[in-house]
Amino acid sequence: MSKIRLVMTCGGEPNKELLKKFDSKYDVEQITDNKSDEELINAIKDADVVYLGGDDYFSKKVLENAPKLKLLAFGGTGYESYIDAKAATELGIAITNTPEANSDTVAEFAIGLLLSLQRNITMTNNLTKKGIWNRMVSREIKGQEIGIIGMGAIASRVARILVKGFGAKVSYFNRTRIKEIENELKINYKSKEDLLKESDVVFIAITENESTWNFIDKKEFDLMKDTAILIDPARPKLINPAALFDALSNKKIKGCAMDGYYTEPDKDKYGLLKLDDSTFISTSYIACRTTDAWDRTDDIAFTSIKDFFETGTSDKIVTPEFEKNRRK
Repeated sequence: MSKIRLVMTCGGEPNKELLKKFDSKYDVEQITDNKSDEELINAIKDADVVYLGGDDYFSKKVLENAPKLKLLAFGGTGYESYIDAKAATELGIAITNTPEANSDTVAEFAIGLLLSLQRNITMTNNLTKKGIWNRMVSREIKGQEIGIIGMGAIASRVARILVKGFGAKVSYFNRTRIKEIENELKINYKSKEDLLKESDVVFIAITENESTWNFIDKKEFDLMKDTAILIDPARPKLINPAALFDALSNKKIKGCAMDGYYTEPDKDKYGLLKLDDSTFISTSYIACRTTDAWDRTDDIAFTSIKDFFETGTSDKIVTPEFEKNRRK
């Protein structure tokens, strides 16, 4: 019986310890990321499965040139930013992801963004290192009205930290109400408009795809308090950059902190990176980067791979429509 060919993409140096997680049924190769379409095509041309742990995008062109490929195992949740899911489904290639593997990690980071911006930690650190004391006055999290957009794995953890750890008043907006968490945490469901109008702090923690790009735009900023803070630990594209610059520059809101940015930092066509640290904070896509989250991600992804090739399916498949065209 021929071996199952597994190609693992990774950011940075390959981790040889990961190779030990697979038995002799698998022929495993690790490759670094940031490859062109042509380089990816060459790397996965004979692969049965690819584990996506890097930043490459698997386009329709790449997938069409991988005739043996049956499974794309994505390390994370936002697979649509890295895979042409429509093309994969049409080609009969399954996609799995690793829900909740990094939820605690990202939730912790989201709270860190709030503390850093609201308590002026980043700003006063940078001023102090320049020899300037600025003993700014800020607010506690306790007692504030905090709204969360979304109530998935990350958002629910943020809610628990805010309610149980800080004693904050939390409300949320989601496509569907989740009565269990409302009862558990004594939080309120609000419409998107009411949440934006009434919140001192707004977290946005939803999946990024074409339908959620610019979820926060000029209309939403116009609803918000001029003292409000916006926290985005998910993806920058959820917020319209031009509308955000206008809102911050014209003091329609007090500040925004996000993980990541719209462009490379040296190609800042939106001007946000020139804003004061008390107004805008951007980090380099590090919210999910902990060894703990990586270990959980690998374990969940590898289990889904083994399940798929041993049983024909996995409970982590996110594109069940692939079955119509499943590759043999």
